[in-house]
Amino acid sequence: MSSSIQHRTLHIAEVFRNICDDADHKTLAILARTCRAFQEPALQVLWSILSDFGPLVKCFPADVWVIEGNRLKFARLPLPHEWGVFLRYARLVRALSIKYTWLYRRQSFKTHHSVISTLCVLRPSLVLFPNLRTLDWPIMDLNGSYLLSILSLVGDKVTILRIKPWDPRTSSEQTLQAVMGLIASKFRYLRIFEIFSPEIVVSAAISAAVSSLVSSLHSLTEFTCLHIPVSPSSTMHLAELRKLQTLRIRLPDASTWCYSGSAFQPGSFAGLTNVLLATTMSTYISFSKAIALPHIQDLVLEVVDDPAAQLISQFFAAIRRQCSPLSLRDLKIRPRYVILDEAGAQQNAAVLRSADLRPLLDFSLMKYFDLAMNCRPAFDDAFILDVAKAWPHLKKFHLGHGNPYSHETLPSLTALAHLALYAPNLREVGLRFDAASWAKGPQTGCSGPPKHLYGDLQDRASTASKLRFMSVSRSPIACPEKVALFLARIFPTSQPHRLTLEGFGTEAESKGWEEVQRYLPMFTCIREDERLRMEQERKKEDEDEDEDEDEEATEASPPSMEPSGIDADVGDPHVQ
Repeated sequence: MSSSIQHRTLHIAEVFRNICDDADHKTLAILARTCRAFQEPALQVLWSILSDFGPLVKCFPADVWVIEGNRLKFARLPLPHEWGVFLRYARLVRALSIKYTWLYRRQSFKTHHSVISTLCVLRPSLVLFPNLRTLDWPIMDLNGSYLLSILSLVGDKVTILRIKPWDPRTSSEQTLQAVMGLIASKFRYLRIFEIFSPEIVVSAAISAAVSSLVSSLHSLTEFTCLHIPVSPSSTMHLAELRKLQTLRIRLPDASTWCYSGSAFQPGSFAGLTNVLLATTMSTYISFSKAIALPHIQDLVLEVVDDPAAQLISQFFAAIRRQCSPLSLRDLKIRPRYVILDEAGAQQNAAVLRSADLRPLLDFSLMKYFDLAMNCRPAFDDAFILDVAKAWPHLKKFHLGHGNPYSHETLPSLTALAHLALYAPNLREVGLRFDAASWAKGPQTGCSGPPKHLYGDLQDRASTASKLRFMSVSRSPIACPEKVALFLARIFPTSQPHRLTLEGFGTEAESKGWEEVQRYLPMFTCIREDERLRMEQERKKEDEDEDEDEDEEATEASPPSMEPSGIDADVGDPHVQ
């Protein structure tokens, strides 16, 4: 029976446009020269995305421009009648951006900054790029002082604007304020705005300029400003934008957040699903009381200060208060600045305990969890068991791994058995655990770790694990061959998807885990051979059963009742 869904037949022009969308620049140039019918569609795609102004500058006569070193600049000023080709193709440009980063890096030349000044002074019309929709600032390879000039060259149809990085060493604070003012007045239909300025020195004037810009934008679907705090009033404006889906901001100080009774209006951030907040712990606690985020699915918290012991439990309770268990699926908590020096790391006395994280267990739809904080973790097997049972859909689980802090307590190998049994979809785990203490017990002479370490997997077959990657995060280890056997049993994998280990630590620490990594493929091969042998035996048993059934059927069949040939001849009167 044919499908009831019918699709409209594409016209030849539409088919050709689809071909152009997937063609490379060389092919498009050839198509543009083939015939008039092909020329316009090919040119539209060929000029739709530019990595800088270079191709347009080369539309001027050959004596107008020159390449010195690896920079394209004007050799002389272009005359008024020489702008025709430039303007024709500039109208086709939809994006000043990078479609293929590797291709941009291979360019033999870049545009000299003086080209921007010349274009601004001599332009025959106020707007050179009337149909531009996307402006990605990094593509120009220029310092931020020229951004204001470039913004003056484009029309008001820009919907995507990314400014990164803004370098305060080459651009003044007044320039940034002017840029924010121009964007607010000119680009009313911005859908995606991003400013990246990690080295900027934030002042009240800059913060006010960015906040004023935010309040003037009403069509945003994505907003990113991680290094300049956005005022509470501007955040409230963002909360009213129904189309806003992604928000990445730096929160202002805790003292500026006020709340009463309930957290904000029910309709706030109605369409918001992805959030990244750069914040101190105390600020986030206050923010969670002022604003609820009931619909977000992906939350990233960058903690910009060292955790204070008295705030840790409140911090995780705030996450539970602000987010809904019916929505949140991806939670990542990370420090803005990672302390790599082990001696310096130990100066922080804050301890992160299992009880602090228990409010997060209410998020039963959790799929991706990644926690790294500048403090000393203290987790146990019981907590990992509760995590595995509370988050049955878990696919990625990283808990306090990879940092130089000493752990107050470490979960044992049993924690891995809990994850293997109760988190069947787990594909990636990062956890520091104790794979050494068990060897000090009385059962070290057995073929592997003692049975009690297998937890609920004790005396039963392993599960169909999907785990492919594990970061052991400098976990202590003893008897690597027996630890490898343990991992191979609880995380059975098949070729070619072998379990990969990482995060061994220093050379001395990594020796044992390198042995484990060497043994695991061997256990995988043995498991594959055993699986093949069982399949062959099962097939042979099925064949033997079929033969036995055939023999039994033959023996049980009654003798034939049909008369013999002699009797038939005698009894037939026609046979003489």
